[in-house]
Amino acid sequence: MLSLDAITTAVALADSRQIERYGLRMTFTVEQARSEELRSCGDAFAEAFGDDPVYSYIWPDDDIRAKQLVHLFDERLPMIESPAQQIWVAREEDGALAAVSVWDTSGRYSQDEWAQMITQMSAVFGERLAAAATIMQTIDESRPLQPHWYLDDFATLSASRGLGAGRAVVENRIAYCDQHGIDIYGVCTKETTVGFYEKWGAVIAKEIRVPDGPLLWGMLRTAH
Repeated sequence: MLSLDAITTAVALADSRQIERYGLRMTFTVEQARSEELRSCGDAFAEAFGDDPVYSYIWPDDDIRAKQLVHLFDERLPMIESPAQQIWVAREEDGALAAVSVWDTSGRYSQDEWAQMITQMSAVFGERLAAAATIMQTIDESRPLQPHWYLDDFATLSASRGLGAGRAVVENRIAYCDQHGIDIYGVCTKETTVGFYEKWGAVIAKEIRVPDGPLLWGMLRTAH
């Protein structure tokens, strides 16, 4: 749950993006998520990741995956309450959620942090805990050693796709990182999304090979 200080900071850092589509101007306000809308944020992630290779590796069965993704984000998002992990959203003019992103500013996890995370999420992953731990640790080990922000999760709500909401929320954080000289790292789970990162100046830093799992692409954007 986000603290009052975090919400106040979000308002102070709020930003707008002007997006044009079919001759219309769309305005998106970017700010940190409110505690009462974390369920809606989780639903957006669950929908967006329904066919994601990472989660398909963890839960190969489509029906089980759809159910467990909802459970996963219902459990996970309320745990994000420290300044090191932040949920940023883009809103339409009426305040409706349009896009959601999770950022981790803490760097690679320590062994103690890994143990705590696995313990916390064991009920969600169940018998697929070993598969989840394998792919999560492989991704974490791909992260740069130098200080950076990690774009952990990112989704645009179905009703807002193609309007520029996703671009708005990511570019807001890019602007912040550039201002403070911070690199950004993300992982493409599909080759078709590599170009999405490249538009922001990111390059393929490495190919990530998950044992008996999908091929992923680590994308690094150095601060401009």
